[in-house]
Amino acid sequence: MKKIIIFISLLITTSIFSSNLSLDDAVNKALEYNPTQKSLHYAIQATKSNAEAQIVGYLPKISVNSTINKIKAQNSLSSNTSLNADQLLLSFSGPLQKHQQAKNMIALSELDKEAQANLIRLETAKTFLNAWLIQEHQSSISSLKISAEKIFQLHRNKKKLQQLDKSTWLKNVEEYHDKLAIINAYDDNLQLAYKKLELLIGKPLSPSTHHLSWDYKKTPTLKPLEYYLQQAVKLRPEIARGSKKIAIEEWNVKISQGQQLPVITANGRTGCVVTPGNAGEAFIPTQIPDIVPQPNSQGSTQQGFWSVGLTIQWSLFDGLVSQYQIQEAQANKLKEMLSCDQEFLDVKQQVHDAYFQLSKALKTLNAHKYKYLRANNDFKLMNEKLNLGKISLVEFDTAQTTWQEAHLAWLTQNVKVALSEHQLLHSCGYPLKQF
Repeated sequence: MKKIIIFISLLITTSIFSSNLSLDDAVNKALEYNPTQKSLHYAIQATKSNAEAQIVGYLPKISVNSTINKIKAQNSLSSNTSLNADQLLLSFSGPLQKHQQAKNMIALSELDKEAQANLIRLETAKTFLNAWLIQEHQSSISSLKISAEKIFQLHRNKKKLQQLDKSTWLKNVEEYHDKLAIINAYDDNLQLAYKKLELLIGKPLSPSTHHLSWDYKKTPTLKPLEYYLQQAVKLRPEIARGSKKIAIEEWNVKISQGQQLPVITANGRTGCVVTPGNAGEAFIPTQIPDIVPQPNSQGSTQQGFWSVGLTIQWSLFDGLVSQYQIQEAQANKLKEMLSCDQEFLDVKQQVHDAYFQLSKALKTLNAHKYKYLRANNDFKLMNEKLNLGKISLVEFDTAQTTWQEAHLAWLTQNVKVALSEHQLLHSCGYPLKQF
């Protein structure tokens, strides 16, 4: 009964202090934590607010103006109060055009965020896989330590029996200390790899409490090159970003051209003017129609007024400012078109490089697979010989080390294949956001 309780306690302790972290989980955590991603999210919100601010320019503008004046030589005040309303009716460089331009800015901000997300996916995958590979070295490092100690002890005994010359002995000592350096550096390399991953995902990680899990046996299937090129053209945010920049410059041309066309605005005003008694005609505004004097009990006069009309504003000559703005926008448009063409060529080159790099890595993996199978078979034979007493334990440890080195070489090549795969996925915009 006590053994069962102790076993259950160990299971609970293990579940509390250890957890698995998969590659997908690491990427998702990195996307959630990354400060640049958060800042780009607020940049999108800002551009959306700017777009809304542009379109509301077609809503009426309503204001109240009130003026109070002290009349000279009289102990009284005059006031002029008016309610004004203006409604934009037509503009070729106004709210509608600027709203369309702002919508392109929103799309550009969203594409910037997507491009940054793809970089985070790639960087997190690289860091995770490198940390996983170092983690998988742990068993081989332990075996290497045991094997190095046994082999060194064997050579030391031979040296005592004068079965080794000085040169061979010094070479064995050198090899022993080289192995010790690898063993002693392992913990530092593992801690460093975990810390790099920790900075990306924003969560504390420790080799003693977190285990990185990845299915290295899942080998990717390489599709035709044309498939990845099509995906890159369709999904790479850098290419779409170039198209949006061209659209923004097109709207800049339209807005600059619209500044040379008329702007029509409807306006209306109503209000009243209050003047003290015997103030004279000098206090009555001369530009106010339909003035209806209404004297009150205090001797002052209240005069109401209203007006409605249309305002047409047409800039006939603005010092060639709008013309230069048109030329600037057209030049920027041509620049963005050429930049977009160059971006397409760069993306195409990236796809080619990543595709053939993955192709080479898969072929090398196949070769390492057969080397590992042969080493595994040799190790099993040595194990049988050890059981039959045909070899010593030191010889068996040497064979085990050889087998583990072949196994690590195979794991390392699996990681290289995965890194090449992620580089290819990044070059074509992560189709279906595969990790």
